[in-house]
Amino acid sequence: MKRNRIMIVLMGFFCLYSFSAVSQSIIKEKLFSKILNDTLLFNVWLPYGIETSHNPFPVLYLHNYGALDNYGMNIAAELNRRGKKYPKSVVVEMTGTSDGMSGSSLTKFSYFDKNLPTEGEKYINALKNELFPYVELTYKTSGFRAYLGHSYCATYANWLFSHHPDTFDGYLLFAPESLNTIQEKFEMSKDQGKLYFNKFYWISTGAKDIERRLKFNELAAQRIKPVNGIFFSNQINESADHNSIVDESLGTALSFLFSKYFTPSTLDSTNLWISLQTELKRVKSLYKMKDFTLKDYAYDLYDRGAEARDSSFIRRLAEANDCITNNYLHLFNIGYIYMNVFKDKVSALKYYRKSIDVCLSDNRPKHAFNAYSWMAKIYSDEGNYEKSFQCCEEGFKVTSSYMLLYQASSLAKKNISLIDQSIKYLTEVIKNYKGSDLEIFGVKEADLVTSLNNLKSIKRKL
Repeated sequence: MKRNRIMIVLMGFFCLYSFSAVSQSIIKEKLFSKILNDTLLFNVWLPYGIETSHNPFPVLYLHNYGALDNYGMNIAAELNRRGKKYPKSVVVEMTGTSDGMSGSSLTKFSYFDKNLPTEGEKYINALKNELFPYVELTYKTSGFRAYLGHSYCATYANWLFSHHPDTFDGYLLFAPESLNTIQEKFEMSKDQGKLYFNKFYWISTGAKDIERRLKFNELAAQRIKPVNGIFFSNQINESADHNSIVDESLGTALSFLFSKYFTPSTLDSTNLWISLQTELKRVKSLYKMKDFTLKDYAYDLYDRGAEARDSSFIRRLAEANDCITNNYLHLFNIGYIYMNVFKDKVSALKYYRKSIDVCLSDNRPKHAFNAYSWMAKIYSDEGNYEKSFQCCEEGFKVTSSYMLLYQASSLAKKNISLIDQSIKYLTEVIKNYKGSDLEIFGVKEADLVTSLNNLKSIKRKL
């Protein structure tokens, strides 16, 4: 079953949606560091929809430096733009301290020194023991952290990866420098298997950049690629130079970082349920998520079940996830799938009825229209016209939809015993046509009058 089949149902029967604007909000934060005896200043960019999201958020950190200076909003916007392809993520832009130091100056990193001075090590300790815990507690983040750096800060990121790999889980390097043999030695911790396992390392350099940076890109590949357990990718961006590399490559960097995130299309169709449990376990472990709700993936998952003709997967999915069992639209769609794909009218009726129940419990009676209409169609297709008629009548009482009365009246041609009530309903429909859902749906008043006259003609001949 193709995905657009579900979308046709949703659009064709006039379900209403509300979408959050693709936007993000900024919070200017400050945190006093006992380790540094100074106040850290940083901007936090929150993803849209954060209020209703249940999954913990990965965090992307950057210092205001080079092409990434004041770039937090751009990263947040790119994340938001990709929607479900990326998890909702928090972006933290480290701007400096209240004493006037810039964020990059706090690193105390030098191209010409193998090790950091004491103040630089203290800054790393402040990140790990003060800033990171504060962000995780305040913004319900997942514990998965990535760092983006350009030029000087990209080289600093490479140093962190080599000497303090536990600082971040992902390292996205845009055009790191290589000014002397210290960088070229590219030393890594001896305990590679443990410290670098499941780390993401991505490096990109513009083809129009200078030779030493291009060579460093090659060197990184030589040093890191052989290490087991690292997710690694390097690229030379043909259209970029040193200053444009971030703009040109940001999307690719984020795609790499979240390339192992949850994707319903990768589930094994031979056993979707087991495959789903395995995949959720993997994603939660890799991206350090204690919980993972399928709320954002419900459509894709039961559409996947329909495509694989796996009705048991859809049933178990619905039973195990409140985000489906408490959502009238999901229940309606599952009912439609059972009817249209599996030809299982009994299950279809069950889910349509559940959809109606949720509409009523949510105090949204009008949203039950679709379920009533399709329930009536099932009964009509079976030749049970009286049951179909009663379903439309019940639906009208609940939803006040004149479309359901119009649907009911059409059954009189197949069951003459319904003709008197159908004439009554059509008369009421025409009387209340202006501003009704019939007018909104594009049903012409002249067609209603024609239907009424046809029924009256049939009655006269009885």
